[in-house]
Amino acid sequence: MDSSIPDNRVDEWAPGLGNFGYFARMEMNPLNPAPITAVCFDPFEELLWCGNYNGRVTSFYSNTFDRYTAFCAVGGDIRALEATENALIVLSANNLKANTRHGLHSFQFSSPSMVNMCALHRLPGTPSLIMGGEQNKLIQFDIEKQRETRLSTLKQKDATLIRSNGNNVFTADTEGKITVRLMSSLEALNIIPAHGGPITDFDVYGNKLITCGCSLRLNALHGDPYVKIYDLRTCRALPPLPLSFAPVFTRFIPTFCDSRIVIVSQMGQTQMTDLNERGVGVPMIIESDGYNLSAFHHSSTKHLMAFGDEIGIFIINVKEFYFYIF
Repeated sequence: MDSSIPDNRVDEWAPGLGNFGYFARMEMNPLNPAPITAVCFDPFEELLWCGNYNGRVTSFYSNTFDRYTAFCAVGGDIRALEATENALIVLSANNLKANTRHGLHSFQFSSPSMVNMCALHRLPGTPSLIMGGEQNKLIQFDIEKQRETRLSTLKQKDATLIRSNGNNVFTADTEGKITVRLMSSLEALNIIPAHGGPITDFDVYGNKLITCGCSLRLNALHGDPYVKIYDLRTCRALPPLPLSFAPVFTRFIPTFCDSRIVIVSQMGQTQMTDLNERGVGVPMIIESDGYNLSAFHHSSTKHLMAFGDEIGIFIINVKEFYFYIF
């Protein structure tokens, strides 16, 4: 990529939080725009994958953001993406499908237990995928054997988000709870009541858990204007991080330290914060032109962030020009 990028692309903000700034804004599918429902940086190839409401997948080179491949993956909207060593895994409401990076069909899986699926997570260092959705089932799937290896019935209403930290699997539900589970059996160990309504995002790093979500106020769901923080050693709440907006995404960005997080609202209000220095909140500009953000992901090295919006455009923010490293 041309190194002569204007200096105003990345502002000099707080050195401890890193310098992120706007880099590019591109249409995923100019001929047939649709809301972007999933974005995924490929940890094995220098690619960014985008999936949309029409079931279409497009990939872009990381160093130029030129289009690499584009194909129709599923018949309905794409709920989640996961890049593996040999394939791109696409989750729809009732189907799991794998394609090569060139778009060729690899395998497909569906079962009666797959009802309104929306969560997909690969257990690090294993061939196992965990799938969940708006149903009381968790499905464990082996991508090498291409078969279901475990079906767990939940006491909770559903499992709409899934994370892990090397020790445990964590699931979030639409009733505002995080369930801590054994990685070996997916059995529930502890339940953390985080919000009064659906959890929109959460993340786990080390001994910390962060969440954002909604609560019922005046008979309507409203976004909570704070990030909840928990110590996983005791599963106890720490003082929440108050905000001037209601976030829908929050993730750890541990480039310099394990306490740095990014917080994003649906309208693009974004803040980088260190949990150990709560007075330091650094804004980050998302060029969304007022459209709602619908998807978010960061690269494995935390040097790139991708945001998808409701009209089919994705926005790239970059840290200190490290746009070619994942």
